[in-house]
Amino acid sequence: MQGSDMAKKTYCSQCDEHREVHVTVPWQPDFCSVCGAEIDE
Repeated sequence: MQGSDMAKKTYCSQCDEHREVHVTVPWQPDFCSVCGAEIDE
């Protein structure tokens, strides 16, 4: 379920539970903000 995407959050499926705590950094939109795993969407 996608609501308001005010702050784009990036996270891998393993860190999905932390998605509301960790947000992606602007220079690494394709990496998990939690563990730094490569996100292949």
